[in-house]
Amino acid sequence: MTHVPLHPLACDGTTMLWDFDEALSVVEEFEGSVVAVIAGHDHKGGYACKRGVHHITLKSPLNLGDTGLCFGQIKVARRELEIQGPRLSDLLDHKLLEEDRKGDHSNGNDSVICRFA
Repeated sequence: MTHVPLHPLACDGTTMLWDFDEALSVVEEFEGSVVAVIAGHDHKGGYACKRGVHHITLKSPLNLGDTGLCFGQIKVARRELEIQGPRLSDLLDHKLLEEDRKGDHSNGNDSVICRFA
């Protein structure tokens, strides 16, 4: 977990770690040990899955005002990561929502599964 995204495809490219290439090389060096990098900072959110690592950038609740439901929980299991929330479209990038369609992602107790080896 990090405040600033590590992967340029998991954000708009202007809000990532300034030495992201060095950080990614460390993540890749320990392939299989890191299965997800969860970040914030880029208020629009983002998602990329590269070399088996899910790079998830959560959206900011500041964008949604009083009507937003930009929160959730993450359950970690042996072979998957499950993100649950009342309205995942307020929390997650559309690319991640399209990756796994377990719920309708518009209301009530949705979840998204990120699987790893």
